[in-house]
Amino acid sequence: MKKRKVLVLMLTGIIMIAMLITACDQEPAVTSGIGSALESSGQQDETSSSVISGDESGISSSVIEGSEDGQSEVLSDPATESSSVYVSKEPITVSEAEEEIKKLDLKGASITMLAHWDPNGADARLVKTRFKNYCNGNIIFVNAPYEKLGEKLSSMIMGGDSPDIYAVRNWDFPALMYKDVFQELDDKIDFNSSIWVGDKPKYDQYLWKGKHYIIGGASPAYFIWYNKRLMEEYGVDKNPGQLAKENKWDWDAFLEIAKEMTDPEENLYGFSDGGGSLIYALMSGLGEDIIKFTDQGIESNVKSANVAKAHQFYSDLYNKHKVVNTSPNSLQDFANRKSAMLYGGNWEAQQDPIKTMHDAGEVTFTHIPKAPGASGYIYPGSVGGYAIPKGAKNVKGAVAFLTMGQVSQAYAEEERAAWHKNANRTPEEIIIVDQAGELANLPTYSYGINAASTAYWQVLDSLRNGGNWSTLSEQLEPKVNQAIADLMK
Repeated sequence: MKKRKVLVLMLTGIIMIAMLITACDQEPAVTSGIGSALESSGQQDETSSSVISGDESGISSSVIEGSEDGQSEVLSDPATESSSVYVSKEPITVSEAEEEIKKLDLKGASITMLAHWDPNGADARLVKTRFKNYCNGNIIFVNAPYEKLGEKLSSMIMGGDSPDIYAVRNWDFPALMYKDVFQELDDKIDFNSSIWVGDKPKYDQYLWKGKHYIIGGASPAYFIWYNKRLMEEYGVDKNPGQLAKENKWDWDAFLEIAKEMTDPEENLYGFSDGGGSLIYALMSGLGEDIIKFTDQGIESNVKSANVAKAHQFYSDLYNKHKVVNTSPNSLQDFANRKSAMLYGGNWEAQQDPIKTMHDAGEVTFTHIPKAPGASGYIYPGSVGGYAIPKGAKNVKGAVAFLTMGQVSQAYAEEERAAWHKNANRTPEEIIIVDQAGELANLPTYSYGINAASTAYWQVLDSLRNGGNWSTLSEQLEPKVNQAIADLMK
C-alpha cells in the first residue's frame, strides 16, 4: 500500500486555513446578459440521456463567451467563411442601452421558449426577471428533455404551435440547419448596427449559406475539478491550480499528478473522466475535432495527425498508466474521494454532492490542461445559443429577447457579478471562468452530426478498453463520411 506522504493523524483536528486568493490584473470578459442569465441553466452530459441541472453551459453561456483576442481557430462554414470569435471590447453605453430598452418594450406581451431546463427552477426565474426588466415581457417555458428537444421542436412546428425561441443544443448544429426549421435573422436584425457589430464575428460561426439563423457562440463548459485536501494528504507539491498560475499546467503535469494520486489498494485514482468527454478537450487543445468545416463543406478529420496524438494520450491514461477511475459514477466517486480530479461542469458547485465540499474549501476547479508546448489554452466550446423557429407567433418578442443580450452589455459588471454569484463560484474560480471565456474556444461541431457522434463514442469505448487508434480510426472513417453524406442529402 502506498503510504501517504503527509500523516493523516496530524491532519485530524486541524482546521484547514482557507487559501489566500490572489488578485488578477486581467479584467473579466465583457458579457451579454442573456448568456449571463442562462449559463446556469443545465447542461446535458453528451453520453447520457439525463439532464444535469444547475448550469446551461453549452446552451446559454455560449451566447456570451468567446475569445476576445481572436485567437480561436478560424473555421469555415460549408457555404461561407466564418471569423475568429471575440467579445465586443466597446459595448454600448448605458444611455444607448436605455434608448434601446425603450424600443424593446413589449408592453407585457409573452413569448414561448422551448428549452430543457426546469420551467420553475432558479435559472428560468432569473431569465424571466431579466426579460421583464429589459423588455417588459413575459416568458412561457415549454420543457422537454435535452435529448428530445429536436423532436419536440419538429412536432410543435408541424402542429402549428411553434415556440418563439428555441434553445440550441450541442446536437443541433449543423444537423437542424438541414431540416430548415429556423427563420433567417438578417432581415430582422441589423448586424452592422452599433449594438451588434462588435459581436458579429462570434455569431458568424453559425452562418449558414451566408445568413444568420442562430445567435450563439462556443463557450467553455467543462473544467478540471480537483480535491485540494486529498492532494495535500498525498504530498503533491503543487496542485493543478497552482501549476495553472505558473503557466505549467499541461498534459504532462496533468499525467504526473494523476499518477501520483493513483493508489489502487486505497481504491483511489487520479482522474474521473465525467462521461468520457476529456478527449474533446485534448483535441481542442491541438485545434481540431473529428470533423471540420471547410470551403468545400463538412469533411471528416478522423485521420488527422493531431487527432491521433490526442487519442494516443487519452488511451495511455486508461491503458498504459491506468490512472482513470472507470466507474460510471464519476461525479459521486469524486465526491467520495475515490478520484482526485474530475472533468466536470463549472456548475457543479451549485448543488450536492459537490456543493458542500466546495463551500468547505475542499474542492475547486481550474483550467483544462493545455497541449505540451502550446502557448495557451484552447477550450472545447459547447455549441449553443438561440434561434427563432419557423411559425413563431411573436417574432417581435423573440427579436427583443435576442437583442436583450446585446443591450445588457452596458450593465456587464452587474450582470456578470450576478451570474457568478448564481453559480456559487469563489473569487479564484471567477478568475478562471473569466479567463476561459477570453481564450480561444473550438466549437465541437461533431456533436451536431448524430450518426458520426454515435459511431465515434462506440470507438471510444473500444479505445478505453485497449483498442488501437490506428485500427479504430480506419473503422471510424467510412462511418463519419457516411454520416456527413446522409446529413447533406
